[in-house]
Amino acid sequence: MKYIVLVLLVFLAGCTSNKETLLTRDGVQLTYKFYEGGWTGVILVHQLDGSKEDWRPLETSLEREGISYISIDLRGHGDSQQDWTTFTTEDFVNMVYDVEAAQKFMRRNGINVKTIIGSSVGANVVYKYAIWKEPESIILMSPGFSYRGLNISQEIGNYTGSTLVIVGTSDTYSKTTQDVFIRDQNASGAVVSGLKHGKDLLPQANIKIIQFINRE
Repeated sequence: MKYIVLVLLVFLAGCTSNKETLLTRDGVQLTYKFYEGGWTGVILVHQLDGSKEDWRPLETSLEREGISYISIDLRGHGDSQQDWTTFTTEDFVNMVYDVEAAQKFMRRNGINVKTIIGSSVGANVVYKYAIWKEPESIILMSPGFSYRGLNISQEIGNYTGSTLVIVGTSDTYSKTTQDVFIRDQNASGAVVSGLKHGKDLLPQANIKIIQFINRE
């Protein structure tokens, strides 16, 4: 009997998932998924009420190209600490610290973050982070002038790196935002047919994303 109990305990211990976490500068623990490919890497930042799993349609394309990536659960999402449904505008703005924690992780692992990719609310988080930290390049999927207090309407043009903005052809709000990025920041633009927003642009947008990351 004791032997059976011991075996059961060992089995249960083996089934326990020890989630890896990052700690932001303001003390929030974030869960993440990391793939180590080559020296070139990207950070993936999901949309509202999403998670790191939103990026599954893109992961295979990145891995095929040998591109390392980290996809994070933003604070209040997935298995990370806090609950986004209780957030104030300040809480959403502080998501830039989540991106910062991801970039520090990649740097510690010897990976050069070439591109940071954000979806919807995540796109606005990425843009605010880009103005603050000036990464090499960014991809914004379905950005908007303002999501949840993450207002970028007066900031477009303040980031000096390369930018690709991808939207659905029938997503009027994001398409209007894309037009301003192209006009005021000399951003590149790409579209996916239909009323698709954020993560739903994948996998149709994969080719454009990989081409942009691999550009000279």
